Amino acid sequence: MRDENNDDYMTSKQLFRGLMSAVEDASRKRIANSISRKLESLAILGYHTGSIVPFGYRMVKVDTDNFGNIVIRNKLIVSPNESLIVKTLFKLANELIDQDKFSYTAIALILNDKGLHRRKSIWTPTNVKSTLINTRYYGVTIYGAKRTKLNSHKKPIEIDCLAIVSKRLFEKVNHFITELRI
Repeated sequence: MRDENNDDYMTSKQLFRGLMSAVEDASRKRIANSISRKLESLAILGYHTGSIVPFGYRMVKVDTDNFGNIVIRNKLIVSPNESLIVKTLFKLANELIDQDKFSYTAIALILNDKGLHRRKSIWTPTNVKSTLINTRYYGVTIYGAKRTKLNSHKKPIEIDCLAIVSKRLFEKVNHFITELRI
């Protein structure tokens, strides 16, 4: 019969719990690393690994071969209607820079007044800026720009993707944004 008040029993129980906790923690880290490596390899192959599709793109399902098994993956393609709005946004930013009238608020107001909305919402200065500084729009997506503690030792990876605007236009607008620090 066990005496649960016995110090040896409590020490053994605590030791067992500590060991189980360490095993579970190691298992969680191993699984997280495995998922992270798989997502990174899929991103490098050009598949969409995120949940939210960036404005200007749409997601399509594609069949892929995975060691003889057909697996459905997500790819991004340019959305004809949304990409026109993205192009308009960059051209408008460029024009306002040339006229010395650039502001995120001005761009948002002009787009909204023209009825060129984001998916079921209006443009705000914040999402105008986030669109203008997103490298995806000139054809490079940065995978791993915001790494978790688990992967903080890894450098972000630049991956080619479908462009909506020219790199030249993107860089001109971003040079202006960087110079002003706005």
